[in-house]
Amino acid sequence: MGICITEVIVDLGKTYRNARKRRGMVIIFILALGSFFLWMETEYLMKESDSAQDPFFHLRGRKVDGTISHHFVSKAFSKIQTDSASLKCQPLFNIMYLKTHKCASSTMQNILFRYACTHNQRHETITCGQFSDAELTGKVKADHEMALGKSSDEQVNGSHLASRWREEDPIFVAVPYEGVYAGSPARFRAEILQYPKWLLPPSGMVNMFGLHTRMDAYELQKILHRDSLWFTVLRHPIQLYTSLFTYFKINGVVGGSLNHFLKRPLSEMRTAKRLNGNFGANQMTFDLGYDPDVFYDDDKIDDMIRDVEDTFDLVLIAERLDESLILLGHALCWSLDDLVSLSKNVRSTRQSLTSEEQTKLEELNYSDMRLYRHFSSQFEELTQRYGKKKLEEEVAALRAERQRVESYCVESKVAGHHKSASIKEYSADVFGFKLSHPEDPLCRALAWNSKHYISYFRDLMKKRFGQRQAGPSL
Repeated sequence: MGICITEVIVDLGKTYRNARKRRGMVIIFILALGSFFLWMETEYLMKESDSAQDPFFHLRGRKVDGTISHHFVSKAFSKIQTDSASLKCQPLFNIMYLKTHKCASSTMQNILFRYACTHNQRHETITCGQFSDAELTGKVKADHEMALGKSSDEQVNGSHLASRWREEDPIFVAVPYEGVYAGSPARFRAEILQYPKWLLPPSGMVNMFGLHTRMDAYELQKILHRDSLWFTVLRHPIQLYTSLFTYFKINGVVGGSLNHFLKRPLSEMRTAKRLNGNFGANQMTFDLGYDPDVFYDDDKIDDMIRDVEDTFDLVLIAERLDESLILLGHALCWSLDDLVSLSKNVRSTRQSLTSEEQTKLEELNYSDMRLYRHFSSQFEELTQRYGKKKLEEEVAALRAERQRVESYCVESKVAGHHKSASIKEYSADVFGFKLSHPEDPLCRALAWNSKHYISYFRDLMKKRFGQRQAGPSL
């Protein structure tokens, strides 16, 4: 009997000890789990802090959660406010411009490249627009200033770019070794511009990117300064697609005219091949680096729009180009003179479409339509925040300046391949210009197309850095 009681007591003791061990293990597990979640929260807060300080944080894999917000307008407005608030602001030229096809892209590129080209006249003997700065003298210079209504005092003391140049800083512009594209249909890779080595300065970084490419933001940041202003331009997809179809002669790949193509079933149109793997429906989505699986998937389009909002500082609208230029000018601290342009690659004829055909084009370019509508709405909100009356006054001033330049430089508009065109264009279906003063560097710089500027900057880079080891060719 005594032995049985003893055994029961021993068993109870073992049970108690086992229970204590289990409780201890549970407590240890709970403490470990709590420590893990505390570590995760700390990491999350540290990453959030990093993202606020690092403009490229979103390019390294952060997923943007939630619905599409209006934070983009606030970001864009703060950029414009910050950079233009002071009369003593310094012009910026660290720029990433995604040159989307048929979105006033040749006009915008001319403005950017002309700025860099004219600026670099102070540093290079290679001429911009034919003549060097020293050769812009005598009657040509006097006629030019008189035509623009500028006195010599205004040239020195006004808002003209020459008074605000940072002469110690040449502007290095990204150019490919051949052609005018830096990738496409394949996405951009930094190595495209890294060989031969003289395509980049020794730092491996350029000030300005303004080429046709298929965007890969991670690869682009490898050759751009961290404070670069990122912007692009969007256009209504119906106008974009009809222009693209004519300009690149897409009829050859779809087997008929645009009107004939629009008679096909929508499902067949959506699976049509892209010309050279590059040109076709939803061109803006494609240029931004997205694949066809995004074109008709609302969830993926939502993700794309959030990515674009996070990546770019400004998204401008081609149909509102003058307003876009004013806002861009404030972000860059550039003068009206810097923003003047001639309309480049404008079609000489336009195709009329029925309402049914327009609807079908909207359905074909579904992701582009959603992209355009979203950012068109955002742009309208941005102009309201900036001030409609102020913007209208500045647009009027820009148009007056453009009219003065055009009346001085342009004798007439002619077909792009016409023998009288001072600068031949890529296509005979767009307007070119017969210049009144082809001897004036400004007029020629305004008329120069992409090939002229890229050739100029390529020669400039080779002249400066051609002695560096060439490296393997791609």
